[in-house]
Amino acid sequence: MKNMQSTDRSQIKWISDFIWNIADDRLCDVYERGWQPGPDDVEDDAALVALGDDAGDVTQKEDGDGEES
Repeated sequence: MKNMQSTDRSQIKWISDFIWNIADDRLCDVYERGWQPGPDDVEDDAALVALGDDAGDVTQKEDGDGEES
């Protein structure tokens, strides 16, 4: 049982390291290599609105006194 837990932990660590390495590669693309969005990476405003939140999901701001405005 103990050996299985150790194997599970090492697999989880490997997956975590793998994900961080992918994220690091993408950040290097953006910051170090000067990546710029291409025509396929840019969406028009209509597509972004379709992906946006519903108006009912918007939370209200609170005033300093705890009251919602």
